[in-house]
Amino acid sequence: MGPLRQLELGRGKILNATIRCNASEKYSVSLLVEQEVHELPKTGSSFCVDVGLNNFAILSDGTVYKNDRCFQTLEKKITCEQRKLSRRQLLALNKKVKLSEAKNYQK
Repeated sequence: MGPLRQLELGRGKILNATIRCNASEKYSVSLLVEQEVHELPKTGSSFCVDVGLNNFAILSDGTVYKNDRCFQTLEKKITCEQRKLSRRQLLALNKKVKLSEAKNYQK
């Protein structure tokens, strides 16, 4: 087994665990945890988010998040791999092409 990466540490009672293996042979575990929720005090202020095409998001305090263009390059890679896959005959469909397509979707 390789290195493990944990995204969130939760405290509570584990109700369910789901283990998944995707096409690029990476495993992930999803846990359903029951825990208490504490309500936050009301502040009385409002917050606005403007989502657009040129800028990903503009917040009400003036913070601007730029649009990340790497998603478009990944879409181009996916369409290219799908064209390769559709041109091949049934005998030529091998695991390498499907694996590279799955890795592009995973990013």
